Amino acid sequence: GPDRRPYSFEHTIIGKHEKRFLESFDGFIHRNGGRVKADILLGFSARQDYSSSHSMEDRVEEGRRKAQQMKIEDPQELIWAWLEADNYQMRRCRDIHRIRLLPGLPHLPNWVRSDIMAMLEKEAMKQVFAEGLMETGKGFALLSATPSLKKALQESAQGNVDELLQQLVSQMLNTEVAYSGAAKKFYDAAQAREKESHKIKRI
Repeated sequence: GPDRRPYSFEHTIIGKHEKRFLESFDGFIHRNGGRVKADILLGFSARQDYSSSHSMEDRVEEGRRKAQQMKIEDPQELIWAWLEADNYQMRRCRDIHRIRLLPGLPHLPNWVRSDIMAMLEKEAMKQVFAEGLMETGKGFALLSATPSLKKALQESAQGNVDELLQQLVSQMLNTEVAYSGAAKKFYDAAQAREKESHKIKRI
């Protein structure tokens, strides 16, 4: 009849015995499709921008090299480049915090480590941009109305790694350190800097 749902392995078979099925299987393949439990996908998935480099030092050096190759000299463009890298880190921190809030994951997803490495690469890029801004001699004058952003750029110009990012690295890569919300704290701080950036006087 017109109200009958067409045959579906997922609904007609598994749907009637879902709990029993999940006790024995993590997913299924049927014809040209299938399903996998979310914790499996989260645990073994990778970002599209995944890098095979596992060395923290290599990623930091790669970040500095990428930023230097951009050859940005305009003070305002240096600020925008710094903010773009900061925004990248903010988005990654949002995802990491969300994944830490999910109960029942068998282990920390593999992509979290690659996210941490990518954020360290961006941190190195931020240092190069901030150093360039300081060398212009007048770049920080553009930030008079943005105290939080100005402070963060000054820290980067001095070669310092953001304190919250340091905490996050420790909490994610050291199994003996408990997660205490560093990703959320970084996300909040970066979001505040992004909102503050709208006050920058254009030149």
